[in-house]
Amino acid sequence: MAKGTTYGPESIEFVDPQSGAEIVQLTSNPTISHNLYMENCSFTPDSKRVIFLSRRSSERSAPFDLFRVDVSGRDLVQLTEHDDLTGAVLSLDGKTAFVSAGNELRSVDLEDFGEKVLARLDGASVGNPSVGGNYVFGRVGYGPDSSAVIRCNVDGSDFRELRRGTRVGHINASRTGNWVAWIETAEINEFNTQAWYVMRADGSDNHRWAVQNWAHSAWVGATDRMQGTLLPPGHGIVWCSPEDRDPSKAETICTGPYFWHAGASLDGEWIVSDTNWPDIGLQLVHLPSGRFQTVCLSQSSNAGGQHSHPHPSLSPDSTKVLYNSDRTGIPQVYVANVPEYLQDEVRTGKLLRRHRVGPRRP
Repeated sequence: MAKGTTYGPESIEFVDPQSGAEIVQLTSNPTISHNLYMENCSFTPDSKRVIFLSRRSSERSAPFDLFRVDVSGRDLVQLTEHDDLTGAVLSLDGKTAFVSAGNELRSVDLEDFGEKVLARLDGASVGNPSVGGNYVFGRVGYGPDSSAVIRCNVDGSDFRELRRGTRVGHINASRTGNWVAWIETAEINEFNTQAWYVMRADGSDNHRWAVQNWAHSAWVGATDRMQGTLLPPGHGIVWCSPEDRDPSKAETICTGPYFWHAGASLDGEWIVSDTNWPDIGLQLVHLPSGRFQTVCLSQSSNAGGQHSHPHPSLSPDSTKVLYNSDRTGIPQVYVANVPEYLQDEVRTGKLLRRHRVGPRRP
């Protein structure tokens, strides 16, 4: 189907059996649909819309395209029509999406679907973009063993390559645009995993993060601090500043189950994380106290495919959680409404005995 196509509602409403949270399954087409990675907010600033990626065809080589939909499941619209789209991110004002497609970085207007080429790199491939301040960052691959972090202004001006590496990944800009984090997957660190790096937006002050045993990480609102889940045998979420080069400066937010992928709220009060081994559901974590509680069960297989990983993220007003699940056998996009009582009980500590709760941060 062509961009600008409006689809009929695919939404299915149900109630989570454990928490009582009201959930809307936003997509039901018998093809893969998934939200953006928890590093990037999928919600518009008013918390009323989300963007997501979906295949609308069941062909083996069917491409992904970008879509928008109301959190109620209405007004489902296709925003792009590309054969080689690989990633997307929403602008901070929620009016534009930035997408990587083949060798191009593009902007897409969410209302009139107009597109603009911000950067074109002949002979290269552009990867998942990230937005911070007035900048769009991204990954560009020049071959199997050469890639780089790139940056341009949101209007496409002042394009530059910030740093060249072997296998650069997970470009992740702070909301302020002061910092950009990245991973060198070809460099093995002391935990026998990939090396985590951060640098200023102009490419200076490039250095390793104080935490090197993160499994996954994402910025906390506009705090210029990064929070992340720990690799096994660690069972917790820790955070630190890019300027904290001493590992002892990293602070523990909470410990308990194996937190897996965690996204943070815009105001820096909340974190939402999926869990695994065992999966006890999506956990709402109160960052100041370290208390946490189950929002809902994802009921996903959490199998090898990324589309089965929930990758939860919070809406800007912290009332909704977007996540993936293949509970039906096909990965789809869901939004859970966070019950008011749950936030109140986690924030104040007035937790009912039936709730799962973690220890306070030391």
